[in-house]
Amino acid sequence: MKYEPLDIPAAKSGDWEVRHDIKPAGTKLRTANMRTAMFNGDEAEEHVYTKRTRWHQLWEGESLWMSDVPIEQAQHEREIGDMTGRVLVGGLGLGLACKILARNPKVSHITVVEKSKDVINLVAPYTQYTDTGRGDLVEVVHPDLFEYLTDPTDRFDNAFYDIWASDGEGTFHEMVVPLRALSEDVVDNVVCWNEGVMRGQLVQNLHTRLLFASPEHRAAFKDAKMPTIEQMAKPRDPKERGAIYWNWGVAFWCWVADAKPSLEEATDAARAYGHLYGTTYFDETWDEFVEDHGGRHA
Repeated sequence: MKYEPLDIPAAKSGDWEVRHDIKPAGTKLRTANMRTAMFNGDEAEEHVYTKRTRWHQLWEGESLWMSDVPIEQAQHEREIGDMTGRVLVGGLGLGLACKILARNPKVSHITVVEKSKDVINLVAPYTQYTDTGRGDLVEVVHPDLFEYLTDPTDRFDNAFYDIWASDGEGTFHEMVVPLRALSEDVVDNVVCWNEGVMRGQLVQNLHTRLLFASPEHRAAFKDAKMPTIEQMAKPRDPKERGAIYWNWGVAFWCWVADAKPSLEEATDAARAYGHLYGTTYFDETWDEFVEDHGGRHA
């Protein structure tokens, strides 16, 4: 891991601010936490910094959006380190993604879409990496990413989206899924920051409901009023509050209700379903699964 991968002055613009976090010599920092290790399988390597270090943080008011500490570096390296060609970056942040992409000579151009003028003011001047010999490699544009994808100026080989601070199921359904849909005819390959962590939660959601739907658990928790498999197989009105968090799993529960798989078979299927849902090939792949394993479609 780099000691100080970025060099951006501490400054403030509007509600946004770049702050420096100074760590004393001897500080230990890890490349993963319990959440990323559990849901994404990240390895938690520990790095001991033998000298005083300065790390960058991007804040909006009192909300921390990102930093350039080892866990962030490791995530970015893993997710975008091998990207090539023309790359679309959704969200400028501290410019860490740009810095990592710029080190790769196989990246021919980077277009960054950032909706905050304040973030652009603070960070964009420090993304012109003249040391790479390609000072015009990075182009920063101002529209909202959703708007940009409806009327893109180019087609891209790869994309990396990171316009959220949290990595829960809400972010997945409200940001990741629609962005992937909008990108279908614009980008060949899309990577979303911490999507693996989000999908891990989807799988855990299905696993938990499978357990509570089993006869022994329903008997033990009869007063908890947990929904049955048949109830979970029925979609809710999309206009109903929270319907998005219910309806994404309906196709899975339709299959479970009809095929009546063993708990082990259903658990394996839930893992595949959670990692497929929201991709461009989900419908086709799940249809093939149902055809091969019996049961009904949603």
